[in-house]
Amino acid sequence: MRLLDQDFIKTVLPESRIIYGRLPKYLDVSVDSRTIKKNQFFVPIKGVRQDGHFFIADAIARGAGGFMIASDSLNILDTINQSVLREL
Repeated sequence: MRLLDQDFIKTVLPESRIIYGRLPKYLDVSVDSRTIKKNQFFVPIKGVRQDGHFFIADAIARGAGGFMIASDSLNILDTINQSVLREL
């Protein structure tokens, strides 16, 4: 769990886009879909062995309040049930 503010997020991740959910003034984020808490914002990270973008649906199912996505991973949205996304 990390509390970040909008300016920090926009500076560190200038090319990321928020597709679903809102960016509040202070953001409680998680990079691990397994430990996400209700209304936390999920920030998927691409690693050497795993790509966190494949776990967006899991994060939503566990209560994520929104998520960011790398611009080169937008195709992942096609694999997520659209009705789930509309509930964010």
